[in-house]
Amino acid sequence: MQGQIGDQVGEYVTIFKPGQIKASRTVNLHFSGYAMSADQMAFDTNGDLFISAAALDVPVHVFRMNTKTFHVSQVNLNVSKLDGPGLAVDRAGNIYVSGFYNGHIDVFAPASINPTRVINQGAQDMQIMPDGTLYASNGDGVDEYAPGGSTPVNVINAYDDQGYGVAVGPAN
Repeated sequence: MQGQIGDQVGEYVTIFKPGQIKASRTVNLHFSGYAMSADQMAFDTNGDLFISAAALDVPVHVFRMNTKTFHVSQVNLNVSKLDGPGLAVDRAGNIYVSGFYNGHIDVFAPASINPTRVINQGAQDMQIMPDGTLYASNGDGVDEYAPGGSTPVNVINAYDDQGYGVAVGPAN
């Protein structure tokens, strides 16, 4: 999506060109008879946009949008009963899908439909650094995981249970 910005609103992903306030395109996530509510989004190294989405009493679904054609397809992942909304994609193409209330993060290797690793801590939001370090907000703060790790190496406590999002910027 080079030169474009995605924003999720309900069951739509809205595309804006940088500096523009008028949408250039809106993509519908209405799949399988459900109006899916878009949650977290992440790009893979090919530029495809991955979107986690859920509906009432329906486990999280993951969609892939080709950012050249805007074709949206459902990614076939065995997410069991994950409730979302966390989603991240690392440089190796691994897809991380979280369950916030049911308490774990499933990691899917490229082309795998079953988790190849499970992190036994839920997450509301996730970000992955270029080196593979995972930061996952858990409601009480942010957990830091070493690349490939399943146990936090650092726990950052938030004030008064406010750890529901995480953004990771460049080092100064």
